[in-house]
Amino acid sequence: MDDAVSAVVGPCIACQATVNTPSQEPVKSTQLPNGPWKSLAVDYYGPLPSGDYVLVVIDEYSRFPEIEFTTSTSAKATIPKLDRIFSSYGIPIQLKSDNGPPFNSKTFSDYCEFMGIQHNNITSLHPQANGLVENFNRMINKVVRTSSIERKCWKEELLKFLRNYRATPHTTTGKSPTELLFQTRPYRVRLSELSTSHDTDNEVRERDAEKKLQAKQYADRKSYVKSSNLKVGDLVLVRNERKGKLQPVYAPKPYTVTATKGTMITASRVNPRHVITRNSSFFKLLKVPSNECGSGGIKMNGTCDECDVFESNIIHPEQLGGEEEIHANEQGDNLVGEAEEAVDNWVGDHEAEEAVEQRQDDRVRRQDVEVDIQQEEYEDGSGHVQGGRLLRQRRAPRWHEEYEMGEDY
Repeated sequence: MDDAVSAVVGPCIACQATVNTPSQEPVKSTQLPNGPWKSLAVDYYGPLPSGDYVLVVIDEYSRFPEIEFTTSTSAKATIPKLDRIFSSYGIPIQLKSDNGPPFNSKTFSDYCEFMGIQHNNITSLHPQANGLVENFNRMINKVVRTSSIERKCWKEELLKFLRNYRATPHTTTGKSPTELLFQTRPYRVRLSELSTSHDTDNEVRERDAEKKLQAKQYADRKSYVKSSNLKVGDLVLVRNERKGKLQPVYAPKPYTVTATKGTMITASRVNPRHVITRNSSFFKLLKVPSNECGSGGIKMNGTCDECDVFESNIIHPEQLGGEEEIHANEQGDNLVGEAEEAVDNWVGDHEAEEAVEQRQDDRVRRQDVEVDIQQEEYEDGSGHVQGGRLLRQRRAPRWHEEYEMGEDY
């Protein structure tokens, strides 16, 4: 009985779009860079009520942070700040950032190319991929909030926190950020010296790997953490970015997976044309009905679910790439061939109905906005005709026509 119910209800796209199916890839720890100030992570914190932003740059080897205050996130405002930092510590080899402004601009890309920096963008809407700088932003947020409560200057408190953070041994490396970055001289602060050991690079790497393994084991304990099995040609639903009481968890318009690279999935749809790249946790494999009824809906014991919000978004094999790519994904395309045909037939009739309803709505809307200005005239007691107010004639709403009583009542 359960299997029969699942076979009937499972392919319902509306049900699949509203049911949350949490998924998360197992944590993949990054390798420690070969040395200090070779691989950096950058991000913006803000905006603050004062209109300021904080540009945060962290060395992934030593965890040494550097900040700059700005009033804009444009490339023209960011590049001089990075120039100041690079002139003090040197030009890195790699720079990792998200896809927000200014890091997605051509000006910033040209700047990195001119400086000889390899710029790596993380997957959109997946800040965990840039977790080092994101966690540091949480500390900045705490400092700003506490300084506001104590009615102190948040910039001064942030600089004070920065000095002490740089001199404190990091929980992952066991060494202070300044000790790993400079390695030749101590970093003096008002606090007493907190780190006197002289661990070698190998010992730091062993401790770093041990701490990252512990963090991975802790994060992977959740039951929904598993590797994604999505492949090219699969029909998927994308997690809805809009929030609201009536918004479904997933957008009810299916996409087709066109490319995979690790945990990064690229999917496309045809109508309207749209290509999206997200982490695999944003996608849900779509269960497609195996048969369809004559009116375009899913056959469910002789009944049809009349839903006009779905449309066919199948990417056919010839649209995915060259002959080599088509041959590599031939098996996956055969598996979804029947599903593609079912979705095409299911949607066809509804598109025609949508077109008719859209034309009717447009006609009513044009009649509503047309204003027929009529000069109202009336005769006063003296027999003179005077001008009155302007009248606007409007068509009765459709719901009024539907519920209007006939002559029999």
